[in-house]
Amino acid sequence: IGISTYELDLRGLMYTPTELVCSLRPALCRHLLSEGAAAVILMDADGYVGGDLQPIAEQARASGTLLTPHFLVPHPPPSAGDSLEVVQIRYGVMNGGFLAVGPKSVTFLDWLHTRLARHCLNTPEQGLYLDQRWLDLAVALFPHEVLKDPGCNVMCLNLHYRDVVWHEDRPSMPDGPLRYFHFLLGFDPEHPEHICNEQFAHQWLPYLDERPGAL
Repeated sequence: IGISTYELDLRGLMYTPTELVCSLRPALCRHLLSEGAAAVILMDADGYVGGDLQPIAEQARASGTLLTPHFLVPHPPPSAGDSLEVVQIRYGVMNGGFLAVGPKSVTFLDWLHTRLARHCLNTPEQGLYLDQRWLDLAVALFPHEVLKDPGCNVMCLNLHYRDVVWHEDRPSMPDGPLRYFHFLLGFDPEHPEHICNEQFAHQWLPYLDERPGAL
C-alpha cells in the first residue's frame, strides 16, 4: 500500500495495535483508489453489514469524502457531570469506523496519512484520539459531505431516540434500511443488560431491554 518495511517496523514499535491499524487506513484507501476503485468504503471490523452499501459508494464516487458523526440527533444537555455530547467533543465528533472516499478524496487522504504517521495516538488528554480528532479538523480543510443516512454506522451512541426494527429476519431502522451496525465499545456477555461493555456504560446509553430490536 505504498509504505516501506522500515516505516511499518517503526510504527509497529511506536504504536499499540489499534493505533497502528488506524494509522494505516488512509494509505490503504489511497492505494485502492490508485488501483482503479471507483470508491472505497472503510468499515471497522466490529460491525455487521445489513443492507445495500452501493448508494453510499455511488455518493462517494460523485461527491468525494463522506464522514459519519457519532449521532445525528442531539442528546440531553449537560448536567452536573459529563454528557455524551461533552464526551464526543473530547474524543471526536466524526467516527473513524465508517467513512467513504472517492477520486476527489485524494488530497484529503494524503493529508490524513501524513498526520497519522506520527500522531495517531490514543491520548485524549493531549487532544488526540486515534484518527478521529483529525477528522474533525478535516471538516474545515477539505471538501466533504456529512453522511446522514440513518442506517449507516448505527451504534449505541445513536440509539437514544430509536431502535432496530425487524421484518421477518431482516433488520432495518424506523427511517430507512439498516446498512451497517457498529458494535462500538464492545459487548460483554457477562453483562447482557448493557448495550456496550460495562466499563463504558453511562447513564445516557440505553439498556438493551429498552432497545429489544438491537438484541
